[in-house]
Amino acid sequence: MQNKIASNAIMLLFLQLASYAVPFLLLPYLSRVLENNAFGELSVLWAISAYVGIIADFGFYLWASREASLQRLDKSGLSKLYSAVTVVKITLCLMLLIPMIALSLLFNAPMLLYLFMWITVFGQSLVPVWLYQGTQKVAGYLIFSLLAQMSSAILTLLTVHSSEALIFVTASSALSWGAVAILSNRDVLKKFELSFEIPSKTYLKNVLLGAWHLFIANVAVSYYINLPAIALSLFASKIEVGIFMGAQKIIFALQALFTPVSSAVFPLSSTLAKEDINAANSFAKRLIFFTAIIMLIATWLLGSFSEEIVALVLGKNFKDSAEILAIMSIGPIFVALSVIISNHILIVRGHAARLKNLYFVIAVISTILSYPIIRDFHAKGAGWLYVIVEFIVFIGLVWLARDIKNNDELKN
Repeated sequence: MQNKIASNAIMLLFLQLASYAVPFLLLPYLSRVLENNAFGELSVLWAISAYVGIIADFGFYLWASREASLQRLDKSGLSKLYSAVTVVKITLCLMLLIPMIALSLLFNAPMLLYLFMWITVFGQSLVPVWLYQGTQKVAGYLIFSLLAQMSSAILTLLTVHSSEALIFVTASSALSWGAVAILSNRDVLKKFELSFEIPSKTYLKNVLLGAWHLFIANVAVSYYINLPAIALSLFASKIEVGIFMGAQKIIFALQALFTPVSSAVFPLSSTLAKEDINAANSFAKRLIFFTAIIMLIATWLLGSFSEEIVALVLGKNFKDSAEILAIMSIGPIFVALSVIISNHILIVRGHAARLKNLYFVIAVISTILSYPIIRDFHAKGAGWLYVIVEFIVFIGLVWLARDIKNNDELKN
C-alpha cells in the first residue's frame, strides 16, 4: 500500500512539474511576444477560466476520487459513477457557454478568444483524473496531461508571433485538451472495462448531493483565490493586471508542487480516517511537519531571489513583478498547510459542510477587503490581499479543526 502511494506521489509530482514546466517555458515567450496590454487581457481570461473550471468540476476531483477508491473492485459501481460524473460535467459545461460569451462582451474582448477557452475548460473537465487517482493508476493521466500540455505549447509557438495572434493561444489549448479528453475517456472505458449508461434520476441526485458541499467550498475558494486579479482588472489597467498575474503565475507554480503529494496520499488519509482515527491524526501531523519545513525554505528562496526569478521567467518588461512576487512569497506556506488541514483532516472525516461555511465567510471578508486595498494600492494591494486572505484561511481552518476535535472529545 505504502509503495503504491509513494509510486503515485512520484508520478504525480513528475506530472505537476511537467504540467508547470511546459507553460513556464511558454510564459517567457508569451510575455515577450505579446504586448503588456494583450498579456494583461490573457491574464484576465486565465483568472475567469479558473472560476469556470471549478464550476465544471463540481467537487468531483475529491469526492468522485474517494468514491472510485471505495468501488475500485466493482466494475458495475465504477461504470455508474463514471456515467453520472460525465453527464453532470457535460451538462454544466454546456450551461457555462452563455456566461462565457457574456463575459467576452463585458470585457470587450474577442468572442472567439473566450469560446476557445471554454472549449479548453470543457476538455479539461472531461479528462477523468478523479478515476485515475481513485484507482491509483495515475500513469495514464500522466501521459495524457503531458500530451495536452506539450501539443498546446508547440501549437502556440507555431502560431503566436505577435499580439494580433492572441486568439491562437486559447485555440491551441482548446484543440489539445479537446483531443486529450476524447482519448483519455476511451482509455478508461477500455482499461477499467466500463460501460456508459444513462444514470437514473435517483442515482444522479445522490451524486450531486454527495459532491455538493465540496462544490460550494471549491467555488468559494476559487472566488477568493482569483479575486485579486479580477478586482484589479476593475480598478487598474490591463498592464498592471499582467504585472500582477506574472508574479501570481510563479506563486501558483510553487503552490502546485505540493498538489501531487496531497493527491497521492489522499486515499490513505481517507482509509485511515475510516479505520483508525489515531493513526490518521498521527499521519496528518507528520504531513504538516514536513510540509512546513519544505515550504519555509521554498518561500524564503522565492522572496530572496524575486528579481532574478522574474527576470528569468518573465523578462525585462515585467521587472515590476519582482516586488509583487516578494510580497506574495510567504503565501504558499499558508496554502500548503491549509490544504492538509482541509483535505486530510476535515474532508476525510466528513466535515465538508462546515468547511463550506468557513470558505463562504472568508469569501465575504475578502470581497470587503479587496475594495480599499486594491483601489488604493493596485498591483501591490492585490499581492497583499492574497497574503492576508490566505493567512485568514489558515487561521480559520486551525480554529475549525480544533473546534471539531473538542466536540468529538466531548461526545466520547
